[in-house]
Amino acid sequence: MRQNFVIAKKLLCGALVAAVLFGGKIDTAAATKTTTPAQAATTATATKAKVKVGTKKWQTKQEVKTYKRNGKKIYGELYRPVGDGPFPAVVFCHGFNSTCGGSQQFARELAENGVVAYIFDFQGGSPSSRSGGSTSDMSVLTEAEDLKLVFNATKKLSYVDESRMFIIGESMGGFVSTYVAANMPGAVKGLIELYPAYNLGGPTVNLMVKYNLIPEQMNFLGMNVGRKFFTDLSTVDINTELKKYSGKTLIIHGTNDSVVPYYYSQNAVKNMKNAKLVPVNGGEHGFGMNPTVRTETLKLLKELCNK
Repeated sequence: MRQNFVIAKKLLCGALVAAVLFGGKIDTAAATKTTTPAQAATTATATKAKVKVGTKKWQTKQEVKTYKRNGKKIYGELYRPVGDGPFPAVVFCHGFNSTCGGSQQFARELAENGVVAYIFDFQGGSPSSRSGGSTSDMSVLTEAEDLKLVFNATKKLSYVDESRMFIIGESMGGFVSTYVAANMPGAVKGLIELYPAYNLGGPTVNLMVKYNLIPEQMNFLGMNVGRKFFTDLSTVDINTELKKYSGKTLIIHGTNDSVVPYYYSQNAVKNMKNAKLVPVNGGEHGFGMNPTVRTETLKLLKELCNK
């Protein structure tokens, strides 16, 4: 009897992984292309000449900059040009079971190009996270709250131009950053999404949550997560969120991605109001801040910040 229970549990967990990654419903109806006015510059920055991106090499400095949410630490690192600004700023969101460490080099490069960069670890984002919280309490909604807190704190820095705020998201960080940007109208000037996990969730997960088929804890893609991960995921329809965001979006995705198939980003571009997809031919999932990402990101920042 016990052996049958163990086998059933393994089958359930395997089915749940497949449901989360590949059960996402694709909405193929393209969104109507519309544009909205950019957010006006604040009084504080309007009196200064806005710093342009990539016109000179800036001296930089960095510091550990932490925050707290619900009494738990959010570890982060700030990379900035030396000067009064106002500078544009980018907030980085790492992927599932990861940390901000892989973004350090590109954050320095952005600072050298006149961009403030803030990278951070999500609470409970991985066992290696330098932030507080447990992986079993983490979900897309807890990560959304982390992102909103650090985003709003970064835009309030005296040398940051809050009308030129951007977010870079990797994998699940792409899902989370899209959700946050869609629900803060006018706050995020542009999104750069790297192999965004738009396949998370969907009807199968929703049914499993509805009928209480989710275990209290389980190993999901190599990391222990709790039931909250799936119950919170079931409340977000990413196709709806994609249509809500009106800012400029750059998606960079590998054509051979077996974790988040390329067609999810193809669909996203059809349904977002102002999006461009750059393929990485033959690229797998998790290529990080590679040369294509660096080049295309700087190109977008120059386009939107140097007018």
